[in-house]
Amino acid sequence: MKLIILGMSKGLIYLLKPMKLFAYTTKFQFLRRLIIQFTAFIDFILSFLYGQNEVMEAHEKVYKGNFIFGHGVMKTDYDSTFDEIQKPSMRTNHFMGIPVVSGNEVFVVNSPLISLGEPFRTVARNHINETLFNEDFYKLTYDDVNGKCARILDEWLADDNPENITKMRSVSTRMVIYMLQNMDVGKAISEKVTAAYLKHFIQLSLFKNYLPIATGLMGTEKKIKKDAFYPLIKMGVLPSVVDATLFAAMFSIGTLFAKCVDYLREHGIEYNSLNLEEKMKFVTEVVRLYPTVTTTHRILEAPETVTVAGKTLNLTEGDEIVYPFVCANKDKAAFECPHKIKLDRSEQDYDKVLSWSKGAHACPAKKFSVLVTVVMLDALNSKTPLSTVDYKGKIL
Repeated sequence: MKLIILGMSKGLIYLLKPMKLFAYTTKFQFLRRLIIQFTAFIDFILSFLYGQNEVMEAHEKVYKGNFIFGHGVMKTDYDSTFDEIQKPSMRTNHFMGIPVVSGNEVFVVNSPLISLGEPFRTVARNHINETLFNEDFYKLTYDDVNGKCARILDEWLADDNPENITKMRSVSTRMVIYMLQNMDVGKAISEKVTAAYLKHFIQLSLFKNYLPIATGLMGTEKKIKKDAFYPLIKMGVLPSVVDATLFAAMFSIGTLFAKCVDYLREHGIEYNSLNLEEKMKFVTEVVRLYPTVTTTHRILEAPETVTVAGKTLNLTEGDEIVYPFVCANKDKAAFECPHKIKLDRSEQDYDKVLSWSKGAHACPAKKFSVLVTVVMLDALNSKTPLSTVDYKGKIL
């Protein structure tokens, strides 16, 4: 089924390519907006049918480099991505150039840090550095995480079906809250809020922008607060911890965990043969190949030109340039054997991975996310061999 969808998707990308290029070269701005509104909706559908990283890689192959996706122009080479994602710039709630992450509704603090402009970005970053990501946080080791979360892991493994993907995600929710705020919310609450957040997040992403009456009738905007945010806040979990956990950690660590399990099988890697250092490198390689945060972007504040499929596109203020990490991370100019998991790359190569971004927008939980993932992999593997677990294609 996946191969059929892949073939159909590539065919549609080929068909839409000249239409998109025309939109960015015509002098009639209304016509451009009309075309892009139509093609962005198709891209939105493809990203759900095919997967975010998968659909962007398919576009890169069709365009043979930079491409147009959603409301943005995608730059795919490593060097441009590395240089330009570090520029503090205006951002929006778009993700991959499409409204797949539904803005303020999915954040208890009402605004995502990733889209804040100066001076508020610095104020917010300083606040979370003081309250969450302090010096002790950056000193955490495998033994620290594994030891402190031992009871959480034991309760997870005592479940009849610990490999269930939603239960696995709820374990990352519980662990992250515990590590960030020294508060154990318990297994039942963790599972409840994780399932609720996943459900309502997907509803908002699917319908909020293209069929808002659906989220209104389902009461999604109220329910994500009632079922996901407020149960944690009532227990005393800080709003910043709620967002760092549900939006960032639960999605990213849960997806990374699932891809690690699948990639062990796909790449023929025996997990039990790896030492701790190799496991950390393995997780880093997995997130290089399959970034859990798929893109970052800039809203232009001055005209720029970008070459797409041999055509020079003249972009102006307000246009959007997007950087798909899955493409930059597989640039053969930056990584040897870019499509292969290699556990013998240099430390410089592992540090080059852009999945956590760089500069002012860099994720402060880079090392922490790898540690938690390895701890969880080790825990599940101790009860159920990872080679027997299959998450392929699963979200919930």
